[in-house]
Amino acid sequence: MGLWNRVSGVIKDKNSVVLANLSGKTSFRNPVLETAIINATSHDDCRFDKRNAQTVFSWIRSSPISLLPLDWALSRRMEKTRSWVVAIKGLMLMHGAFNCKDPGVQNMGRLPFDLSTLATNISGGAKRGVSMLLYVNTTRF
Repeated sequence: MGLWNRVSGVIKDKNSVVLANLSGKTSFRNPVLETAIINATSHDDCRFDKRNAQTVFSWIRSSPISLLPLDWALSRRMEKTRSWVVAIKGLMLMHGAFNCKDPGVQNMGRLPFDLSTLATNISGGAKRGVSMLLYVNTTRF
């Protein structure tokens, strides 16, 4: 991944975090959970933020009410992205959520987002297989 792509990814992530923190807390929005999701699904193709992923999982385990903000924030993040790295990290986050064994998550039935609109051009990081190695190395939460 080129330097310009990395810089633009960092700027996109920081901008999303700022917008999430400026938004108010409603029944389907939680700024803390949104920030954790954004940080866990960052554009960085070399690492997966386990601390923020664990924050998301602890929110799921602590309260079934947090499923609606999780569903909304992750769906919104996946629908807006054109990055395969973010899409794979979002799938990993959802995989971890399904493994939390929470009855509310188990009753969801399907993924809360659609990746069919994701661009078909694969970024350099995915071509090198970095994303797949990332998935294999981080599936053990």
